[in-house]
Order: sequence, then structure tokens, then C-alpha cells
Amino acid sequence: MAAFLALAAWASVADARERRLPNALLAAMAAVALAFQMARALSLPLSPGLPWLAALAGNLPAPGPLLVGAVAVTAAAAAAELCARRLGRGAVGMGDVKLLGCWAALLGWGPAVAAMAAGLCLGAAVAALRGRATFAVGPWACLAGVVAAFLCAFGPVILSFR
Repeated sequence: MAAFLALAAWASVADARERRLPNALLAAMAAVALAFQMARALSLPLSPGLPWLAALAGNLPAPGPLLVGAVAVTAAAAAAELCARRLGRGAVGMGDVKLLGCWAALLGWGPAVAAMAAGLCLGAAVAALRGRATFAVGPWACLAGVVAAFLCAFGPVILSFR
């Protein structure tokens, strides 16, 4: 999970600087999500020193469908990278869509779509306040994805306090 968050931070910086999410980076994020879902499917221990990781894993949907999604996103991101290398830079786009797929492979479609929508709204609001017509979606989507992961891990605990 720490690797996924580090890659998400790297993707955020890359998108903020270049307005581009590199396919190789997205493929790595998808591969980490795939490894996480495989560990869940095989009931492997997920870092005993990190109780929040076990909480996150326990509150996510069953790993089977997420594992299939993670394989699909990893394959699509890797294929996009191969096409981009073969056809030249900029030949394949839609980095934000692939980023959504990476978060969906990790958290499931519901939290990922909600995070993407929240990130889009927050990014648009900040861009409007700054008087800008465009903004990089990646940093805002990743920030919202981190919040979604936190809520998936601790939402049931937070909501159970009275």
C-alpha cells in the first residue's frame, strides 16, 4: 500500500508539472494494486505492523472481482505504454481514466468513482478561485483517492462512535 501511495504521489507531481500521467507509472500503480489484491485473495499477511492496512483490506469488497479488474487495468496500462513507445510520445492518452482504473483496482469502483468525482470538483473549484480555465486532474484525484482509502479503512470505525 505504501508503494501505491508513493506512486500516486509521483503521478501527482508528474501531472502537475507536465499535465501528463506516464503510462509506465500507471502500469506500476496497477501492478501494485494487483499484488495487493492477490495477497488478499490468498489470505497472506499484509504488514503486521500496520493495523490500518488490515482494516482497509477487511473493509474492501471481495478480492475476486477486484483482482480481475486489477489484471485488466495492469494489462491495459502496459499495452498503452507499449503502444506509446512504438508509435511515439503522445500517441496514447487518457491518463486520468487509467488513473481511475488504478484506484478502482485497489479500492473497488464505488470508492474510486466517488474519489474521482470529488477530485474533479475540488480541482475545478481551486482552478476557478485561481482564475484558471484548466487544471491537472491527477493530483486532485490522488488526494481524493487517499481520502477514500482512509474512509474505506476507518469509515466504519469513525461512523460507529456515538
